Amino acid sequence: IQNNTICSLILIAEQEKLFQEKGIEVEVIRKPSGKLALQSMLSGDADIAATADMPITSNSFKRSDFAVFATIASTDKGAWIVARRDRGIEKPEDLKGKVVATQKNSAVHFFLSMFLAANNIAEEDLEIRYMKAVDLPEALASGEIDAFSMRNPFISQAKDKLGDRAIEFFGVNVYRQTFNLVAQKDTLAENKNGIRRLLEALVAAENLVATDEARAKQIAATGLGEGRESELFDDWKRYTFAVSLDQSIFPTLENQARWAIANGIVDAQTVPNYLEFMEIKPLRDVRPEAVTIIY
Repeated sequence: IQNNTICSLILIAEQEKLFQEKGIEVEVIRKPSGKLALQSMLSGDADIAATADMPITSNSFKRSDFAVFATIASTDKGAWIVARRDRGIEKPEDLKGKVVATQKNSAVHFFLSMFLAANNIAEEDLEIRYMKAVDLPEALASGEIDAFSMRNPFISQAKDKLGDRAIEFFGVNVYRQTFNLVAQKDTLAENKNGIRRLLEALVAAENLVATDEARAKQIAATGLGEGRESELFDDWKRYTFAVSLDQSIFPTLENQARWAIANGIVDAQTVPNYLEFMEIKPLRDVRPEAVTIIY
């Protein structure tokens, strides 16, 4: 999983032993990003990955042996920009002429493009630099870059370093990000009972969020790790936690695919058929009303 607030349902299920209650053993492996989590799954080092939509889009041009079987969270404020006020940045237009970094070919890269377009800023008007997520806070603090597009915990780390020299920019109706459970199609076919029990545990975690949100937040914060409670509490209000498979995922994936093609990120000219990357039966068996994908 990507170890931040967006994976709270998994963190709650782990901490509350909901997986064990449903009769399965689950080892939760933390990764710096959903992109890396998906790579681990595709390489066979993990059975399931929790990842944002953009890594799904990127890999859909390379292979078709994996599928999304649930969405566990969504947000329109999961990615944003942090910049340095002392570099003369007070509003989005001030990013022109500046060095703005992000993680290449990821959800935060897609957000950056959509944010710039929404603010009528041409990408050619600034220098976009691609870096590893873990290197961004120090690069901003040292002055190597002027801003970066990312998420927590990396933005929180940068703010801790910069103090009141930091300024943040969110996108309004720029990008609704989904966070999804993905597995290889063979894994889904061979482990139907385990997948069903996994989903039941996550639905139980969602029910805890609905019935006792304060306790659920504290449990998730414990699962996230020591010293990150304030980060989770700040992020929490930006997310909707629900186990679902919604028809609205298709426009997101298709828009990302067109963006990747137009920007030369992929060597392709055709948008994949994302219906072929969905496996609706596991969630339909557990919670049919949560599946709105039309076959």
